[in-house]
This record gives sequence, structure tokens and C-alpha cells, in this order.
Amino acid sequence: VMTVSYDQFILDCKHFTGISDSLRDGWRLKQVDGIVYIAKTQIVQQNSDNTCISCDYHVIHHVSYQVPVLYFTACYNTGQVVPVDKIWSVLVSIDGITDKWSMISQTDHPIYSFPCYYVHPCHTATLMKNHSKTSNYLLTYITSVSPLVGLHVSIDYVQN
Repeated sequence: VMTVSYDQFILDCKHFTGISDSLRDGWRLKQVDGIVYIAKTQIVQQNSDNTCISCDYHVIHHVSYQVPVLYFTACYNTGQVVPVDKIWSVLVSIDGITDKWSMISQTDHPIYSFPCYYVHPCHTATLMKNHSKTSNYLLTYITSVSPLVGLHVSIDYVQN
């Protein structure tokens, strides 16, 4: 299975957030205007001067590609948005890929319309083809893309 239906995505979201609740990991199931998605806020860098960078991660089903898509924003604890060059140096880890913008792009958030970054959905089917027998598409997707964007995912998710 290279894609996932919206109905299956919702079931996977409920399962994933159930595991998150048992691990106290902070993923929340949300619904806005009938659109179900999951969200988490995480501190990704703590500096010696007491500044930190936190990210808001949203995983939303993409209607056209029929895959989950991870959207994220990053800001300092002052509320200032993290500039794009800092995003690449602190957050994004794409070794061996020369065109990093083909993997991570900027767009407007599909629900809230504010500027954000996202893992481009055109690569998801290719990424997931190696995991065609997975029982939870969303869990496999998140654990596969999380290293790209500084998102920590506990090994306990796959052991549950």
C-alpha cells in the first residue's frame, strides 16, 4: 500500500494518539472544520542562554496524494519565527540529498493558512513502498520522516 484512505488515516490517528497517551508523549487528536489531524509541540533545541526553539508538528491527510503529510513551524521562546537558514542548520537533517527543497518546502498550512514547512508528499509513496506490509501506515510514516525535521519519536511506539 503506497497510499492511505482518509478513513484509514483517521483510524491510524486514533491508534497513534492512544499510544501517545499511554506514553504521555503529547500527540493530540484534533478536528477543525471536519478535518481530523494529529498535533504535537516539542522543544527541539535548548541553548545555554536559556533560549529554546520549539516546533509545532501537524500531520494531516493530503487529499490529492492520499498520504499523511507532516507540517511544522518553529519559533523561539520569545515568539520570533526561526529563520529559514536556522531551520536547515538546527532542525532538518537530510544527508546525501543535494536538493533539500525537494523534500522540505514552505507552504501555507492547509487548515490555518499560516506559512509553515512541510515534508513534501510527492516522495511519501516512494518512501512507504519499502513498508508495504505495515499495520499502521501513519506510525511508519512518522517514524520514517521524523529524523528529517528534528522530531523525536520514542522506540516505544513500535513496541506497543
